[in-house]
Amino acid sequence: MQKKVLYFLEHHRSMDIAVATREEMLLLSEVCSSTNEFWESRLRIVFQLLFTSIKVGSNHPAISEHVVLPCLRIISQACTPLKPDIVDKEAGGKSSQTVPLKDDNSQSVGKGASYLDFVRRQYKVSQVFKGAGYRSRPQRYDFLALKYRLRWKRRACARNNLLSFELGSWVSGLILSACSQSIRSEICILVNLLCSQSSVRQFRLLNLLMTWLPSTLSAAENAEEYFELLFKMIETEDARLFFTVRGCSSTICKLITQEVNNIESLERSLHIDISQGFILHKLIELLGKFLEIPNIRARFMRDNLLSEVLEALIVIRGLVVQKTKLISDCNMLLKDLLESLLQESNDNK
Repeated sequence: MQKKVLYFLEHHRSMDIAVATREEMLLLSEVCSSTNEFWESRLRIVFQLLFTSIKVGSNHPAISEHVVLPCLRIISQACTPLKPDIVDKEAGGKSSQTVPLKDDNSQSVGKGASYLDFVRRQYKVSQVFKGAGYRSRPQRYDFLALKYRLRWKRRACARNNLLSFELGSWVSGLILSACSQSIRSEICILVNLLCSQSSVRQFRLLNLLMTWLPSTLSAAENAEEYFELLFKMIETEDARLFFTVRGCSSTICKLITQEVNNIESLERSLHIDISQGFILHKLIELLGKFLEIPNIRARFMRDNLLSEVLEALIVIRGLVVQKTKLISDCNMLLKDLLESLLQESNDNK
């Protein structure tokens, strides 16, 4: 299956990718949905196909829709934790063949137990099996099993950290993809799933998202899913304070100034785009989201960033040819933002 898909990708210019890969990708999706001891090798194949398809043609519509998108959906499905009712159903279906355990095990599964907690419970499970008449193994076997499980876990985590995920440009290429909205939505779902599993991973991915913010200037409306994900991830005050400490407010103001200058440079042209101002509108909304917190507003004024916002407002109010509905909304947003800052204290005035 893997060799066939790779062959199709290599010769995608001379064949119909949609027809050639449909059956193989459906079969791969069905196989990956089953749970057994071969799940890791199947996911390895999915990642190999994903990276190869991105390398061959991430901007190719057929490859994106019929190879990249199914691979992303399989990975998202693998990263999605099982619901408690599904775990209970599976446990209930096997109750006739297994010995019932205590409730603390199932409760920890529902809460998301760590791998170390899982292996530590193996001794309790073995004791239950011994009491039920099962043949027991020597204690040394259990010790060696625990030892090598932990060794495998350490090595797997050392190789499978987020460094390759962060440094690789494939994520930014998909989250701002110009050829498929489905891919943009799916990669945002995957990032959201990864954030929900660990607070440390969430802040690392937040930092990763912020590094992609300058790339949105050229993405225009293709960055809609990206901004939806970013707004969702900065709902907490801690996330916005984290970004502020890393100079996010200054970065946003610079991007607002750069986008305003780009729009002003088009003022002499006769070309009018009704979507002009989409990124500027999102950047102003993002800045307003940060300035809802008093500490961030105080630092904003202390860093003398108000002048950049004021200059952007002056340029926007002077636009004539490029004055679209979104530009008018940006004018109102900047005006309200400045008034709220000036009315806060006499020092700001």
